[in-house]
Amino acid sequence: MKSLPPEMRQILGDCYPHIRELNPAQRSAIEAGYLESEDNYIIAIPTASGKTLLGIIAALKTVMEGGRVIYTVPLLSIQNEKIKEFRELEEHGIRVGKDPRTSDIAVMVFESFDSLTKFSWNILREVDLLIVDEFHMIGEYTRGPVIESAITRARTLNPSVRIVALSATLSNMDEIAGWLDARVVEHDYRPVPLHREVLDTEMFGVREKNDVVLKVLERSLEDGSQTLAFVSTRRFTESLASHLADKISG
Repeated sequence: MKSLPPEMRQILGDCYPHIRELNPAQRSAIEAGYLESEDNYIIAIPTASGKTLLGIIAALKTVMEGGRVIYTVPLLSIQNEKIKEFRELEEHGIRVGKDPRTSDIAVMVFESFDSLTKFSWNILREVDLLIVDEFHMIGEYTRGPVIESAITRARTLNPSVRIVALSATLSNMDEIAGWLDARVVEHDYRPVPLHREVLDTEMFGVREKNDVVLKVLERSLEDGSQTLAFVSTRRFTESLASHLADKISG
């Protein structure tokens, strides 16, 4: 936190008291000029590695300089979650809401922002910073065109708007960065290390495969870890869940 301006450190300390220092991924962004520069940025770091805080840092800088921010998210549930989180900033006179006309930081779902770029040009021209959370969804068949079109219109209508894209890793990062005219910060920091193991179960039948999953689950339960199992069909989901429940409870 020492690398941040004193007033910003004070606000972040009040609103995020559990965060005492920046993690390696966040520090790499600050060291890359993220705070001082007005360039567009793509922040590509793993899930739960502090992308939201980097978004808030950029938002605070903009608001403290008298600007307005739109923070876009893919889902209503995430919109409500972010608004609840950002409400803490109101203790410092920063207005948070869904409407960019009455908010210093407006949290909007992608589709609402897309509509804004089509029908509310005057409002859009007053926005200084656009933060796009879950930016990697631009590669999805359904949501991608909406995000891409909205950003393109926003840049056309307001060429001076700064864009910060918070993303997981993108396969075509160079192409996307060129399109956004953005600098890229990538880092592999994870708060919880990720270990990968491959179990070859091709020689087993369905029941034997379930027993293999059971062994993995038992090992996970022994050390207090959580387990999330992905399977190919709903029917297999039900049969595996029933099998594991019977074995564990029995």
